[in-house]
Amino acid sequence: MKIKIILNPAAGKGQALKMLPEITQAFEDSDHTFSLTQTTAPKSAIHIAKEAVLEGFDAVIAVGGDGTVLEIINGIAGSNITLGIIPTGSGNDLARTLNIPSNPKKAIDIIINAYHIEKMDIGKVNDKYFGNVAGIGFDTEVLKTLVQMKKIFSGTWAYIFSVLKTLIYYKHKKVVLILDGKTIEKEILLLAIANGKYYGGGMMVAPTADVTDVFFDVCIINKIPKWKILRLFPTIFKGTHINFPQVEYFKAKEVTIVSEKEMVNCDGELIATTPITFSVAAEPINVIVPFLIKQHNNESSSPQYAITH
Repeated sequence: MKIKIILNPAAGKGQALKMLPEITQAFEDSDHTFSLTQTTAPKSAIHIAKEAVLEGFDAVIAVGGDGTVLEIINGIAGSNITLGIIPTGSGNDLARTLNIPSNPKKAIDIIINAYHIEKMDIGKVNDKYFGNVAGIGFDTEVLKTLVQMKKIFSGTWAYIFSVLKTLIYYKHKKVVLILDGKTIEKEILLLAIANGKYYGGGMMVAPTADVTDVFFDVCIINKIPKWKILRLFPTIFKGTHINFPQVEYFKAKEVTIVSEKEMVNCDGELIATTPITFSVAAEPINVIVPFLIKQHNNESSSPQYAITH
C-alpha cells in the first residue's frame, strides 16, 4: 500500500508526537511505502487528506484522537481511500467502537498487516461529515466546559468533572424532532445521534449502534430531576442507561432537530446551530479494523437492547 500518515503533534497532550520515532521505524520496516505529515493548525488534516486522495494514496492513517479522525473523514469522504487509526488522543471513542486497540503499537501492527477493511457508515450534516456521535443539549454544554477541564485532567476524568460543573447551571431544552418523517416534541436533557457506540472518553451512549447498518441510533434522555442525573450518569459507561424510563432509543436514517438556536456538536466539535438535519451519507468509507464488525456483531453474546420505534 501507498500510505499517507497524518500526525497531530498536539493530540493526547503530546502522546502522538512521542510515538513518531516508533511509527516511522515500523513503516520503514514494512513492505509499504509511506509519507508522514504533521498537522500545523486546526483543520489542516482535512486539506492534507484531500491532497492524499488526489495524489493516489491507498490509505490515510490518523495519528491522534477523535478530532483528528473527524478532520480526515472530511478530507476523504466520497473517495475510495482507506482510513486507518492509531489512537493517541484523549478520548479515542471511534477507535473504541471499531475495536482498534488503545495500545498504539498494536494499532500500528493492524494497519501494517491490513487485517480487515470494513465499509463504515458516516453521517452528514450541512456540508460536513462525522464518524461517531453528534448531538445537542447537556453534552454540548459540557463541551464548552471541557476545554478548561482538559488543562487540568485528561480523558474520562476531564469529561466527568465537566459534567458535574455543567449540572449546576444546566436548563432543559425544548425540541421538535423529525425521525424519518415522524415528528415528536420533547423537553430533553440530552440528545445523541450516534453512528458509533461511545463518546466522552468511553461512555457507551448508544449500546446497539452498528457503523455498518446504515442507521443512526438516537438516544434521548428526557427532562429529569438533577439528582436523578447523578444516578443515571454512571450507567452510561455500561450502556444500561437505556433501561431508565426517562430514556428513549430509536433507529433512524435522517434526524431533523428544530428548536431555539442551540449549539450542535459532532465528534466533540461545536459545528453549527439548530435547526439542523443529520443524515447517513450515501457512500460509506473504508476503514482498517482488527476483525470484521458485521461478523463480530452477529457472533457476539452481549445482551441486545430493545429499540423503541
